[in-house]
Amino acid sequence: MVPRNSATLFDRFPGLEPLKEIEGLKVVDELGCFVGAEAVFRISKRIPRVAWLSWLYPLPFLKTFWNWVYGQIAKRRYQISQSCEDGNCKI
Repeated sequence: MVPRNSATLFDRFPGLEPLKEIEGLKVVDELGCFVGAEAVFRISKRIPRVAWLSWLYPLPFLKTFWNWVYGQIAKRRYQISQSCEDGNCKI
């Protein structure tokens, strides 16, 4: 993993476009660049305990659902991580 503010990010991954805040998590592997829910499932393929879940993403009727779930979690990430007090979130 390489943090997006790493000085060497674009040197290591020259095909990677600058990240937009609203795009979400990005994963770059040998097959390309993946964003959002698809990135989460790409990561899950590499974690033995949850690798079996990775087959759920490509199913057409579930892909839309997973993208929606990812969007809902991303929208509320600061509240979920409990870094918000009185509606003001620390970044």
